Amino acid sequence: MKNRFFKCVVTMVFLSCCFLFSQDNSTVEGQEIYKKRCLGCHGHSGDVKAFGVSRKLIELTASEMTDRLKVLSDKRMQGVGGASGTMHKQISAVNQEEYEAVLEYIISAFAQSAS
Repeated sequence: MKNRFFKCVVTMVFLSCCFLFSQDNSTVEGQEIYKKRCLGCHGHSGDVKAFGVSRKLIELTASEMTDRLKVLSDKRMQGVGGASGTMHKQISAVNQEEYEAVLEYIISAFAQSAS
């Protein structure tokens, strides 16, 4: 009985370590950026309409997410107020590597499959 329990514990520890070490650094970085810059408006699970008007992240496909972030990061959005202006400020506050990491994270965490 003890031997079986020990094997079970060792297996669980091994699988947990495999999961932790298999996560891509950019995904982990993207998750941290999401928590800092996006969570307040989009929620923990991407299931909140930011400012009550945006679509929920969990409703978007990966290409829709990419396209929307590209538009909102455009310099021409700089003076725009409201949700679009807020998004531009959030995006322009990160460098290209951070932008790509958070995009990779939100796609992996929330994106719908393209139909």
